[in-house]
Amino acid sequence: MKTLLVSCDLRHIKSALRQNSQPSHYIDLICTPASRKITAYLEEYPATLPLDKSSIFRTINAKFTYMYSDFMSQLNAANYSLKWWVLPFTNKNPLATNLYRNVFEFMVVSSIFETTQETIIVITDNKTLKKQIAYWARTKNIKILQTRSWLINWKPIIRRYTCLPTILAFAKSLSIWFCARRFRPSNQNNEYHLICTLFHENSFIDETNYRDVYFPNLSDEFHKLKLSVITCGLIQESWSKQLSKIAKFNRHKDTEFTNPVLPIESYLTLTDILKCFFEALKYYLKPIQLKGNTIYGTADIKPLIKEAIIDSTRTGTYFLTLLVYYFARRISKTISVKRCLFPYENRSWEKMLLQGFIETSPITRTIGYQHASITKSHTNFVIGREELEILPLPDKILTTGPYVKDWMSLYGNYPKDIIEASCALRQPILTRQTLPERRKPLNHILIVLASSAEEYRETLAFVDTALLQSDNFHVRIRPHPTIPITSTADFGDFRAVIPFSVSTSSLDEDLYWADVVIYCSSTVGIEAIAKGIPVIHVDIGSFIDNDPMFGCAILKWDILKYQDLIPTIKDIETIPDDQFKSIQEAALAYSRDYLTPVDTDLIQKFTGCYP
Repeated sequence: MKTLLVSCDLRHIKSALRQNSQPSHYIDLICTPASRKITAYLEEYPATLPLDKSSIFRTINAKFTYMYSDFMSQLNAANYSLKWWVLPFTNKNPLATNLYRNVFEFMVVSSIFETTQETIIVITDNKTLKKQIAYWARTKNIKILQTRSWLINWKPIIRRYTCLPTILAFAKSLSIWFCARRFRPSNQNNEYHLICTLFHENSFIDETNYRDVYFPNLSDEFHKLKLSVITCGLIQESWSKQLSKIAKFNRHKDTEFTNPVLPIESYLTLTDILKCFFEALKYYLKPIQLKGNTIYGTADIKPLIKEAIIDSTRTGTYFLTLLVYYFARRISKTISVKRCLFPYENRSWEKMLLQGFIETSPITRTIGYQHASITKSHTNFVIGREELEILPLPDKILTTGPYVKDWMSLYGNYPKDIIEASCALRQPILTRQTLPERRKPLNHILIVLASSAEEYRETLAFVDTALLQSDNFHVRIRPHPTIPITSTADFGDFRAVIPFSVSTSSLDEDLYWADVVIYCSSTVGIEAIAKGIPVIHVDIGSFIDNDPMFGCAILKWDILKYQDLIPTIKDIETIPDDQFKSIQEAALAYSRDYLTPVDTDLIQKFTGCYP
């Protein structure tokens, strides 16, 4: 009988190994300080060898994305309803919930067992994954050893066994409604253009300046055309501070600005908010019943799906997402909405917005804006054939450029003519017309970090090891604005050996300083090649293939091993100047195709005002 040991407890693993005489292999799925203590012990333990995690992840990744997309499309088709679309995992986004990663890691474990007879040690503290593995192991005659953690984590207990998160979300929305409803425009007879968005802390620069994260300066374009526009959004964080800023902004706009910026709660009634609250409580107490086939490959992943449903209804997110549906219905009954623009990622709140307008104002033209980069793992942009007739979709989807439009048209299965290329509202850097002089040697390295603390740790460790024997490079790290270096507690025991500085400069200044840019998932890579700067993509073997420049080989190099970093930099330096200039020009054309600069004609696709 095969044996599977699933644990993140070193004492338990030591005890199990003493009773096991078979050779063992191990894989660390979490890479935390605790798990690295375990791997350090196992490295010294006889007849116990590590599995090549990065290689296994890449192998699974080759087919997983499309397989997962097809599976979720069929599941959505079997269960679709308003209450189903509210669940965040139904959008298939690999980062929106834990379901994508849980299924991926389960497939990693099951694939390992297909190729070995030895004991496998899986280092993880993921309770949901442990349940799925135990469920699967019973059907495969696999002996499974697990540990039970006696440490009490009150946050998931409160979320799972009380309705406090929903109550808090309800109380927050009630407070916002009470304070913001007075800022609704008094003229209800105008025909309005609605921008539906998300409010972040950096959206309000001060009490007189609002800059939309997704549609910067677009409301000004409507204002220039003397069109009435309203911006309504969901407050994402620090809601009381943001509400104060919104109040000050709207008081100031009476004399300085004509376009109101409002929380969606301002258009709701008390009855709407109460309906959302009681419906959220209903599905908290009695989760949605799962229908359809849950066989993924050859394994039944029903425990993972059921856990995802429960998890989706145990937070305030279900209530807030449902709130958008009632908002769309209410605002379309209150004012005439000619068109509604929103950032398109096929998220649950977007489906609620669309469904609300479909039911109460079908004449409103809905425009989704694909505002960021695309990667192979962006399964949320892929519509399954089973979903075409059931999924709420906008009338038009505008992309950041022709490159993304062609990708979505080819792989996304969207209805004909729904996708149209526009421009990159968020990347004004690409308006640059000339390329800089070539620099040699390439000794200023800018490392651009993006998606998670795990990416930070793995990328920095990769570069640190690669440059260990060289002192010819100056290294600067540019963290993502939402994940500062000081907050990445998951760095654990990683300590860089090479000296580096952390950027406090603007992106423009960092790119001016850089001779070469290293990235894993950041869109800064595209902006770098637009400036003629060579980029190196580091594949750290993540559970998602998150390179926004996948398939591109123009002024971009891909490496899998740290030993290849310095030789790659040297190879770039040896390219003849005339050839390098041609590559720079091709890279600029690629970046403009991907993130097209803003111009008047393209802005008209958003405003709907053509000459």
